[in-house]
Amino acid sequence: SELVNRKIIKTQITGKGDPGYGSTAKMITEVAVLLNETCNNKSNSGFLTPISAFQNDLVDRLQEYAEIEID
Repeated sequence: SELVNRKIIKTQITGKGDPGYGSTAKMITEVAVLLNETCNNKSNSGFLTPISAFQNDLVDRLQEYAEIEID
């Protein structure tokens, strides 16, 4: 849970297999694929986390290709 604008946001991420090994590898792979597909989009934002950089595109890829559910 995180306090954002005085609201609590809860997120649950689940996947198949060992979360420390299998799911992490799948997430890293999907971020790399998405980065490769969008590398021509230059940003002056500085360092961004994967979710802030790719937003719903990353969530969609994780759910479709990596068997990871985000609620």
